[in-house]
Amino acid sequence: MRFKILFISLLMIMVTQLLAQERCGTVQYEKLLELKNPGKEKNLQFENWINQKLSQSATKQLKQQRTGSATYEIPVVVHVIHNGEAIGTGTNISDNQILSQINVLNKDFKRLNTDAGNTPSEFLGAAGSLDIEFILAKQDPYGAPTNGIERVQGTKSVWDINDDATFKALSYWPAEDYYNIWVINFKDYLGYAQFPVSNLITDLNNSSQNRLTDGVIIHYAAFGSNFEGLGTFNLLTDYNHGRTLTHETGHFFGLRHIWGDDGTACSGPDHVDDTPNQGANYSVQCSTSPRQSCTSNDMFMFISPGVSSCGGAVIPSIEIQNIGTSPATAAQLQLKVNGVIVETRDEVLNLPNLAITSVTFNPVSQLSGTANYEFEVLSVNGVADQRASNNYLTISSTIPPSGTLPITEVFNTFPANWSRSNPDNNIQWEIKSTSSNGNAMYVNCWSYENQGAVDQLITPVLDLTGESVALLKFDRAHAMHSLNYQERLRVLVSIVCDFDNTSTEVLNLLGPTLATAPQTSSQFVPNASQWETTSISLNAFVGNKIQIAFEVTNGWGNDVYLDNVVVLTDEIVDLAILSIESPGPVTCLANPAPVIRVKNLGSTLITSFKVVTKVNNQTQPLQTISNISIAPGSEQNFTLNPIPLTSTSSTVLITISEPGGLPDANVNNNTLSMKSLYNDYRDVIPLRQNFNEFYSDQWPVISQGNDATWVPFTTNKSYSLAYMA
Repeated sequence: MRFKILFISLLMIMVTQLLAQERCGTVQYEKLLELKNPGKEKNLQFENWINQKLSQSATKQLKQQRTGSATYEIPVVVHVIHNGEAIGTGTNISDNQILSQINVLNKDFKRLNTDAGNTPSEFLGAAGSLDIEFILAKQDPYGAPTNGIERVQGTKSVWDINDDATFKALSYWPAEDYYNIWVINFKDYLGYAQFPVSNLITDLNNSSQNRLTDGVIIHYAAFGSNFEGLGTFNLLTDYNHGRTLTHETGHFFGLRHIWGDDGTACSGPDHVDDTPNQGANYSVQCSTSPRQSCTSNDMFMFISPGVSSCGGAVIPSIEIQNIGTSPATAAQLQLKVNGVIVETRDEVLNLPNLAITSVTFNPVSQLSGTANYEFEVLSVNGVADQRASNNYLTISSTIPPSGTLPITEVFNTFPANWSRSNPDNNIQWEIKSTSSNGNAMYVNCWSYENQGAVDQLITPVLDLTGESVALLKFDRAHAMHSLNYQERLRVLVSIVCDFDNTSTEVLNLLGPTLATAPQTSSQFVPNASQWETTSISLNAFVGNKIQIAFEVTNGWGNDVYLDNVVVLTDEIVDLAILSIESPGPVTCLANPAPVIRVKNLGSTLITSFKVVTKVNNQTQPLQTISNISIAPGSEQNFTLNPIPLTSTSSTVLITISEPGGLPDANVNNNTLSMKSLYNDYRDVIPLRQNFNEFYSDQWPVISQGNDATWVPFTTNKSYSLAYMA
């Protein structure tokens, strides 16, 4: 019987949800192909074929001929399957993001990556580079010029592995001429590849007919790099180096996982002699020195867990997998904390081969400091496990300092119970004196040459377990240097106090949306009018202990400032104006009565509020809406006093205030504006308008904000109306 511990998680009692994503889906994809084509063991076919090739002298001669020859260029086409967004937004990733990924791919295969020096010394003799270069295609299959990027709107917003043939059919170039890469919004994996089994190889018996699906698939948020100055793209935090495509390209060239995809059987080599066989894949909970399996040290790169918890009653939990050939019906497991046995439990199981289950131990009280948790499988089905090397895992959990609510932090000095995450040991959050706000926190992105670096300013642990409402408010300031160098500010909340593993994004501002002041070519220091207050409801996190992180991604543009951070748990008064329901952009009423829709985002019943309406900057009489009842979380429509409109465009600005006679906790959602005009022109049917003569009194033209409008345009019909988007 063979058994292993897969994963350790330390959870607070109130925490019941974890976010996770599978990484490489190549093995699952191969299993899916086998289900669709029973009896065709494609991996075995490929391994048999490549073994045959390796044994032929012609292959050896070809290898010798290639030595010292010119770099072999591989034309690449990137198929971006998007959801209709503008280029550079969401799934429709930018050209620069694609270029950053091709850059990483070439550096990795040539071993020019800057972290090549981290290779463990025992593997240095096997480290090498390939004389190949990936180049975005310059001609399409018909010979026309191209940049090697194809953008196609998909038929689904999210895809899974069963949709393989569907999304590939949306955009495909002949696999014998191009390396096809599809970038999609993928449900379950970061990426997967199709092994090079092809009917183009004439002596590969029983090969599959998958030419039209030949290539690699990558999740759009794991495609590209934010490091080495390549960009500041919206990528998954743990997968923003561009290494997902490097991994999957290895599969595309015929490499299996280094454990041969056979679990811990040590019988699955990938026929590359420089790679030691390994017993199974390890999760991020790795040891600090090489592990041994299959009679050699396993080739892995260590990732420090950096695990922390919010404190209190911690629920230790592990995932275990039966990798033996017999069903596992029982197991004895043991937990030690700081070297002391705290629980030995006999678990009743029903695990067939390769099945996985979780085992939860009794809560452990950890109020402060760092504790070391050790998990071990003592026996399986009443006997010793036949491979004890993977029956043990350990993890350390640290509880950060706690804060007392409410929090009001003005940053006169760096607060003792706050912390900073500065992975590159370079520029980080610091105190800076300003003429407008006194001392404030800032990140000096003006001087921060490590473009793409991420720095976090983290609050102490905040206890919301006994609260019913919570609100975060802070002041921020930023001016862009240029559109080419954009900073990002994110606000993250973690209910496990571990931003490396589990957090929720509650704010994401980039470039123009982050800016509070005009663009400047000088280093930015805000004046009093260039600060903005942001309010964020934390009601979704009440009942938990949390930490909040203010995260800046450096775009080497200009400085980002933060001040006056407040976390409140008192009764919150927050009334928001959601929309102006009427009038519309054009109305046949000269004095329409506007209808607004408001929502109570606070925690108290609202019985009144005030409204100020301006028409073309002319303030209308103050209106008080009273004798109402808006419960927390509910929405209502209200009709206001009539306003005067003209036949030309009028700007209507509506502001609400003083809900329940009290100051509004969030003034950012109290104002809306629109353009509207009065037109009472009437005509008879049948109606005809050729727009060759004056028409605006009959067909008024109006747009909102700075949107384009319909304008006269010369055509073969004399004049027509054109929308100049």
